[in-house]
Amino acid sequence: MHRYQSLCLALLFALLLCASALAQNKQNDALFDKGMELYKHQRYEEALTYFRNAHDAGVQRPQSAYYVAVCYQQMGQTQAAHDAFKFVCTKYPASSVANAAFGHMKQLGAELYANQPGSLTAASGKDVRTAFGKGELGNSLRDTAAASAPPSGDYVLKFSEEAMDGRMYVDGAINGKETKMLFDTGSSVMFCRQSFLDKNRINVKFKAKDRAAGASGESSTRVASVRISVGPIVRDEQLYVEQDSPDSLYPFYDNCPIVGQSLFRDYIIDIDGPGKTITLRAPRAIPKKHILDAREVPYERENDHIVLPVAVNGRECKMILDTGASQVCFADRQLPLVGLNRPVDSRSSVRRGAEGKRESFVFNIANVRVGPVQQSDIEANVLMNSKISRPLLGQTFLAPLKYTIDPTCNVVRFH
Repeated sequence: MHRYQSLCLALLFALLLCASALAQNKQNDALFDKGMELYKHQRYEEALTYFRNAHDAGVQRPQSAYYVAVCYQQMGQTQAAHDAFKFVCTKYPASSVANAAFGHMKQLGAELYANQPGSLTAASGKDVRTAFGKGELGNSLRDTAAASAPPSGDYVLKFSEEAMDGRMYVDGAINGKETKMLFDTGSSVMFCRQSFLDKNRINVKFKAKDRAAGASGESSTRVASVRISVGPIVRDEQLYVEQDSPDSLYPFYDNCPIVGQSLFRDYIIDIDGPGKTITLRAPRAIPKKHILDAREVPYERENDHIVLPVAVNGRECKMILDTGASQVCFADRQLPLVGLNRPVDSRSSVRRGAEGKRESFVFNIANVRVGPVQQSDIEANVLMNSKISRPLLGQTFLAPLKYTIDPTCNVVRFH
């Protein structure tokens, strides 16, 4: 009898818990419904609170976050709306509202650039600490706003040196899958290998075959349209994928995606090597006439590469500014053009690039000068039988510097 009573009590308790859960779910569902009702009556500020609470309660999260953004837009809070739409794109890239959010985000981003906004406070009329409210969604949106709307209106990317060779790796995502990406001025496109996609379970739909151009040559690729996120920037981009074996053995830093010129070539780029930041600034109006100052070096565009005049041991040559190259690099056939010979004591090595594996030799150059910057004893690499069009000005020269790549004047400005 006692066992029967205990069983009945346990069953009753379970039923009460179930009933309580159902009641809570019904109450949570009512949050989104109430938000929609208020939204339809144009009571956007009130609706905003219900959509926030619905998201934090787990109710139709992509839709709830989307309507938070729409409410900000209807209330005229452009910066807050932009950041909220960006949150939808990055948090819920496969949802039914992601494409609409992406379209709104691009439109609002263009408006913000055109108006040269200052801070979130100036754009939305609210302090950044209170503009997005409390709760999980508010915290996430504040994080998004902090990344995409710093006080200067610039996009600031922090980079790390995963390979410990000066190359710059930034946080990004492909179709919502987070990864490190190599920031590479020597690549004209977004690029990765099939083995990277396979290992990270990223599915893409290929449209065509093509050849991807990088400073170290071309490789045969297939092209897919993907959504790329780099820091606060979200865009639909062409991704060039090299077809390698799924079981290819690469260190992570040699098999991560490459962020190329197609994503950032129109930005003014401030690179702070010691501070480990890359700042992308909206281009300004093109000056009618630009007078060079002593810190500036003019560059040419050659197949989307940035080509600078460089003096190697006092002998002039043109080199590609290549942040994706760990060293200053020459093809063996280019050495006579700058009066260099491979020293007999150079170290043998193997280098991997767009051309595949190449035998190479490492040695030091006595002096390299670019405009006002001169450095001594610079490590360089000679690539045997390489087809690179010009020598590469890589991180053994660039890593300790602060400089700006300014496409409005076609100059590199050293600080």
